[in-house]
Amino acid sequence: MELTTEQQQEVASLVSGTTKYKETYDEVYDHVLNRLTAENQVYSFTLVDEILAEDFGGETEILANETIHAKRITKQYFRLFKGEIINAFKWPQLPANLVMIMSWVFLYYTTLKTGFNTKPINASIGIVVILMCLFYYLKRYYLDRKLQKPSIKYSFLQASTSIGVSFYVFMFFWFLSPDSIVEISRNLKTILVLSLFCCTSIYLRAFIKLYNKKIKVLAV
Repeated sequence: MELTTEQQQEVASLVSGTTKYKETYDEVYDHVLNRLTAENQVYSFTLVDEILAEDFGGETEILANETIHAKRITKQYFRLFKGEIINAFKWPQLPANLVMIMSWVFLYYTTLKTGFNTKPINASIGIVVILMCLFYYLKRYYLDRKLQKPSIKYSFLQASTSIGVSFYVFMFFWFLSPDSIVEISRNLKTILVLSLFCCTSIYLRAFIKLYNKKIKVLAV
């Protein structure tokens, strides 16, 4: 059969109601259109529902498979993310990270007696964390707002952003804030701030490298 533009829009609406992610929507929509084109029957909503049930198991099965697929993709991304973090301690990234760490160690010991002002560094870490949150929400709800469905990649983006933010908030309120829950010495607080800065730097650069090199290939 040959579908009219209005009928294609109806199919799109039906498929949209049974899928959550953009990737699934595109796959199911193309499949249904191809099946309808090959069918020698009169177009109807019932026929579309039958194709969805026969080929995909219906709405319940589609959503269940989407959940499984999203978890699998997210795990795959985190494995790649872990690999990017490990690469920070390998050549050619190793020298730059060693210089950064050694610089902080030198700075710490040279200011051990006079005291090191951790507020600017603490504030810069907080800014980076906020920017990561803004990146996710800007990408998800502004740059991609015209998409009918969110991409599966947002499961990883949200999870990785949430981990970074949660870790910083935990460290800040428990150890680093002026009214921290756990009172620690000035020297220990300096060590934590400098360590957190190094970790944040590595985490952010690994995130950017993964996003630029892998996510666009795997999930877009």
